[in-house]
Amino acid sequence: MAELKRDDASQVLKDAKALGKFYTPASVARLASRLIADFFVGDLTNKKIYDPTCGSGFLLHDLASQLEAPVHVYGQDVDDKSVEMARANISGLENVASISLGAGDTLLNPWFLNEQ
Repeated sequence: MAELKRDDASQVLKDAKALGKFYTPASVARLASRLIADFFVGDLTNKKIYDPTCGSGFLLHDLASQLEAPVHVYGQDVDDKSVEMARANISGLENVASISLGAGDTLLNPWFLNEQ
């Protein structure tokens, strides 16, 4: 299973800070993903996970890495560069069956209203 290297993750965070972007610290993302993963009981395959403010995708990456294949990942962020970083971060995971990410304001123009 592919994971972000510490140097790569550090560079992404430095880039985000330079752009004045907010991000979820890695320790918080890991804790949140572990808590969320605990709610997936029984069959852990073919799960859909969604983050309406995915940023660079750390929470989606951490959660997807804890689930069995195939995982379908959905996310949206207001910044298109963040969406590009999220796609790069998540695409390295072997257990991800599909990635659907969109750029735009989740409140004004939500992309994934029909997903459950």
